[in-house]
Amino acid sequence: MVAERRRAELPEAPRQLGRIGNDNIASNLYILTANSGLLYFFNGTPTLGTNLADIKDRNLKWETTEEFDFGLEFAFLESRLTGEVNYYNKKTKDALVTVKIPGLLGDPDNEYTTNAGSFVNRGWEFTVGWKDKVSDDFGYNIGGNLTLNHNEVTGLNQGSRSFAAAWGNRATSPKRITASR
Repeated sequence: MVAERRRAELPEAPRQLGRIGNDNIASNLYILTANSGLLYFFNGTPTLGTNLADIKDRNLKWETTEEFDFGLEFAFLESRLTGEVNYYNKKTKDALVTVKIPGLLGDPDNEYTTNAGSFVNRGWEFTVGWKDKVSDDFGYNIGGNLTLNHNEVTGLNQGSRSFAAAWGNRATSPKRITASR
């Protein structure tokens, strides 16, 4: 029996590599909708009209996530000592971001959803546990974990200017603004 306790079980090495899309988005984010039957005055005459309910990105697409995971699971001493070591590296591109747009564009909430972000999440996860049965009536488990994470935004707008970015650059430029009559 002593020889059996010293023998380790063979470790397992789960791993995965893949690409997935985020389909958990509202189905109307890219469909233009309009409000009709609105009363406007044109040259002093009441007229029925239509306006766009929201400005939409017709090129909107799913976020794409590429992920690589690798782990090592182990058990020693008749599986009383167990543990895992895992590494993950997750890269998301074309993340959906809601950006502010100027009110003069006519959007009622001044927001526009577009694929404008990318980010990376990577890290290590360590887990260790001990379980033992002292008698037929008493057993115990104790365990712990440590996680080291790194999250980084690697891009916004993918180098292109959205409505908000273009407007924001004008509004925050260091030019002096003067008013005269």
